[in-house]
Amino acid sequence: MACSNTMTGIPSECKDSIGGIKAAYIAEHADLTFPLTETLNVITAITMAVGKTFKPFVFRKETGNFASTINSDDAAGTTFVQSEIVLQFTKQETAKRLEIAALMVGNCAVIIEDGNGKYWFFGEDFPVVLTAGSAASGTALGDFNGYNITLTDKSKALPKEVDADIIAGLLPA
Repeated sequence: MACSNTMTGIPSECKDSIGGIKAAYIAEHADLTFPLTETLNVITAITMAVGKTFKPFVFRKETGNFASTINSDDAAGTTFVQSEIVLQFTKQETAKRLEIAALMVGNCAVIIEDGNGKYWFFGEDFPVVLTAGSAASGTALGDFNGYNITLTDKSKALPKEVDADIIAGLLPA
């Protein structure tokens, strides 16, 4: 193999992993300084413009997820990863509509906390953008009323883990 990658194998794991995401934090891509600081392929520091932070986008449990798809073309010699972050926000209201409108025209960086308490960074190679969304009123009293959005990241590699110790410093006080 001509590449400089070294494989060591993947060991069997305990069955203690769960799905879903707990939290989404979104910032303007331009407010971050790249490259990010890494130690052993984990992001250990994120430098932001003075006064800028990641903003929490809060949603109900079991209504958000992310999935990363590896796309490879052997003939072209290319490989990239497309990650889609899907979030659902209950109740249509002006404040949420305005935040979604900002995402529609913005370029973002996103940190996701998964169901296992691990943090993942999206937007390292290119900004994350809103690529789909909908607003629904529902029909019956028990139907969903709110917004669904999809944020898409295209990158050279799978999302990198973020050291949990730096998260509090990236959020509003």
